[in-house]
Amino acid sequence: APVDVPTTPPPTPQPTNSPTRAPVDVPTTPAPTLPPTDSPTRSPVIVPTTPPPTLPPTRSPTDPPTPQPNPQPTASPTATPISGGPLPLCTNITSPPFGSSGTQQIGRIGAGFGLSTCGGPNGFPGQIGDLPRFYEEIGPFQNPSNSVSCATVQFIPGDCLFNNVNTLVYATAYSSFNPQDLASGYLGDVRQSDSIFEFSFDVPPSGEFFVVGQQIRDINATDNGLGCVFSALVSFGGCP
Repeated sequence: APVDVPTTPPPTPQPTNSPTRAPVDVPTTPAPTLPPTDSPTRSPVIVPTTPPPTLPPTRSPTDPPTPQPNPQPTASPTATPISGGPLPLCTNITSPPFGSSGTQQIGRIGAGFGLSTCGGPNGFPGQIGDLPRFYEEIGPFQNPSNSVSCATVQFIPGDCLFNNVNTLVYATAYSSFNPQDLASGYLGDVRQSDSIFEFSFDVPPSGEFFVVGQQIRDINATDNGLGCVFSALVSFGGCP
């Protein structure tokens, strides 16, 4: 069947009064840049789980002082040895070459009668000569006893001999030797014997002494023993 088409146009809608929209201000200042956050690939910070060690407390000023050990007292020597200490007993001790020390005295001890002995008078036999002579010392030796003891000196002339017979060195003993005063400190001597070279004398408790070889001929004489070597062996009550 045929469709009826209307001939009347549709009504035109009336316009509404729409408000005008205010313009939006666009800010011209750029927005602040925020700091970047941790990257997911950054290694995590390890927080220690072990507590730190506890330090020992410091000393309080009121703490008592720490006791210190008391040093042990050292025993005092019974005798003060001369520098270098006493020489061993019952030992053959050799002198320096005669004259090598450069020590000189005026004159020499005089000749006595008989060997000096323990308990004897052993007076100083005097001094003779006024020319310089060399001397050499061996010592000190020391009395090991706390009482007066008898010392025996065996004097070995060595090559201090003239024609292998007469000694060129006079053996003496002194508590201390003063080349300007041959009587000071005198203890005993060999009494100028060319065949017996042993003499004795008393030594005070812990006393020290020297064996002194005195040149018989003066330093300008020929065959005066210059450069010769002698020795001495000292004992108290014999040697083992």
